[in-house]
Amino acid sequence: MLFGCIHITDFPVHAAVRHDCPDIFKSNPVVVLDGPGSRQFIFACNDAARRERIVVGMRKAQLQLLPGVVMRKRRSEDEAAAQAALLDCGRGLSPIVESTRLGEVIIDLSGAER
Repeated sequence: MLFGCIHITDFPVHAAVRHDCPDIFKSNPVVVLDGPGSRQFIFACNDAARRERIVVGMRKAQLQLLPGVVMRKRRSEDEAAAQAALLDCGRGLSPIVESTRLGEVIIDLSGAER
């Protein structure tokens, strides 16, 4: 059997900004916040944020000191919709696709036509 995998790095960030301007992800530090109100923390961030020394687990209050950071609240609906789109991409290659975790699908490529 032949299998393939589609893996999206920083998937929660992509899911949170997928309806924004496409350049926002490339040129700005973007973080996805999770947790209740005053205790929000960084759940995920992109490469630009990591270059600014932003790390997962950092508190939202710490971000207030860093200008230009794009903050988005984690929403399960956004992640579910983005995961569904990823599954659709996989189905474009094979009818047998499995969602293994957020941002990742495994594709059975056995017999897939070129």
